[in-house]
Amino acid sequence: MHSANTDTQERAVVELPPATVELYRSQLSTNGRLDVELPIEIRDKTGALIADASKMIHIRRAKL
Repeated sequence: MHSANTDTQERAVVELPPATVELYRSQLSTNGRLDVELPIEIRDKTGALIADASKMIHIRRAKL
């Protein structure tokens, strides 16, 4: 059994420029859904980069 190391505090950070957010909003308005692959930086608790990854996210417009 693998146990998680609770002493480390890595985190993933996704930063999107405002222009990208507006582009995604526009595409959602047109299509109602969007599939986006985002670059992810995984950093340790000191902020040092320990890995690069990517994450595919699927976005749908909320049904109100």
